[in-house]
Amino acid sequence: SHTFHFTENKRILSFQYYYEKGECWRRIEPYKLVFKWSSWYLWGYCLEREAFRLFRLNRMENVTSGPERFTARPLPLEDLDAGSRMAEGTILLRAWFDKREACRLVEEYGAGCYLESGGRLLFERNFMSDSHMRQWILSFGTSVEVIEPETLRNELRQIGKDFLKKYGGT
Repeated sequence: SHTFHFTENKRILSFQYYYEKGECWRRIEPYKLVFKWSSWYLWGYCLEREAFRLFRLNRMENVTSGPERFTARPLPLEDLDAGSRMAEGTILLRAWFDKREACRLVEEYGAGCYLESGGRLLFERNFMSDSHMRQWILSFGTSVEVIEPETLRNELRQIGKDFLKKYGGT
């Protein structure tokens, strides 16, 4: 993950934020811009929740920086690190990717996220949930072959059969 600090301005940010339960307005003291889990996040102190939070940048709309300033708080860095460890997950994915997917893999997980062997890319990563792993793998179409977990291989096999039923063919 990459982290950029930007507290020199020390101005409170206001924005509309979209999340699973809907949308809301937030006011935060911004501290860091963080790249992890294949996305950019703003880490700051949320004045509504009275706690440090991560806000995914592509869920933020109408961001404004007003004249209101803040005094920097001591940063609980262990919270940010704990979030990183937790987000790594415990479900190991091992898969072969076509070489043409190298750019996307690096974009989402950084340089050195795969090993090249025999014209293919070996990728190993822990995921938090089966559903997130499945959706991510399916987004590569036939450019990936899952080695493990076996349960995902079986799900993909069944999805392939379901596609054949729906769209015809043998």
